[in-house]
Amino acid sequence: GDPFYRAKLATARFYFAKLLPETAGLIRSARAGVKPLMEMDEALF
Repeated sequence: GDPFYRAKLATARFYFAKLLPETAGLIRSARAGVKPLMEMDEALF
């Protein structure tokens, strides 16, 4: 148990458990573009 490698494993576990699952939603959002936002009437703001 080298502390450096334990820290790396903890970081990887966090990434795979918390951050990686968010990528699917982020990809969909990026692919959707800004058109829906830009089509909104400016009076709504």
